[in-house]
Amino acid sequence: MTVLSAQATLSGCDERAEKAGAHAPVNASPRPVVPLNIPVPMPTASAPGPLPLLTFGPLVARTVLTLVPNLPGVEAEDIPTTAERRVEILSIDERRMTLRWTGSVRLERPESARAREEWVRSRSNAGVNATPSPAIEPAYEVKEVRGTLSFPDFGRGKAFLLPGLWPEGTLSLKGSSAIWLAPESWSELRKERRTRISFFRAGSILKDPAAALLERASDIVDERAPTQNHGARPKDFWRTLEGAGRVRLSLNGTEGEVATLRVSNWFGVYDVLEQDGNFLVVSMLPDPPSSTLMDLFAPARVLKSLLGYRIAAIDVPMHDVPVRP
Repeated sequence: MTVLSAQATLSGCDERAEKAGAHAPVNASPRPVVPLNIPVPMPTASAPGPLPLLTFGPLVARTVLTLVPNLPGVEAEDIPTTAERRVEILSIDERRMTLRWTGSVRLERPESARAREEWVRSRSNAGVNATPSPAIEPAYEVKEVRGTLSFPDFGRGKAFLLPGLWPEGTLSLKGSSAIWLAPESWSELRKERRTRISFFRAGSILKDPAAALLERASDIVDERAPTQNHGARPKDFWRTLEGAGRVRLSLNGTEGEVATLRVSNWFGVYDVLEQDGNFLVVSMLPDPPSSTLMDLFAPARVLKSLLGYRIAAIDVPMHDVPVRP
């Protein structure tokens, strides 16, 4: 595969040059003379200029992505590192891709869980006049999780797999293009303004509780919307939204923005990198429908907190970054 260079270019920035002004007349008075009823202007900080527009070539091996939860209004540097997920591309060609991901999870220590269970039992068995014992605060530990995932249908997969559901261990996931879109799907979004993409079905591979919640929410949406187009489910369609998108991230340490194609489905809004050969979904903001049934069996607030993500940083091998003269 031809490797195109990744580069960052400035877009829409005017050059500024400071010119020295003439010296003001010297005032002999020991104090400055200010005309009456005219306020003294206060110095103001200059507004920051627009961020560089970053451009990428096709995906290459050894590229590293840093994913963070998608929390609108919260800067990437304010998100704890324990919430980050690092993804390294191990191998890539037109048909298949293999990646390795690492992250951290916060788990309650076993002895803490047992102590709190014992406290609950003692409270339930205590007499009416018994002096209540103070509640036991849970104790947590941070555990590292990782997985090596192969996508044999990367170049033509029609199943999207949210990173919050990626399984641990070494697995091959057929039919999925991970968090990228296949070229055919991209072409349909550009030309026909919609394409059919489903979420990767949980089955026995995805064991995260969020996978079951997402599948439950999907089934509820199915029950509310009749099938059409020869059995195609409306919720499986992604539709192009009006207006160009911009997502902030860093490329090899350079802060900037990328141009995106904004699309949506029943579950939320997606920003797809709008560059040839690299149709990475750089942002996913859940916005599932709300209903009494949905809030009972698959609460939207839980799905939003567990499954939304955005790419905060992309680091490509240095030999694929052009040296500026």
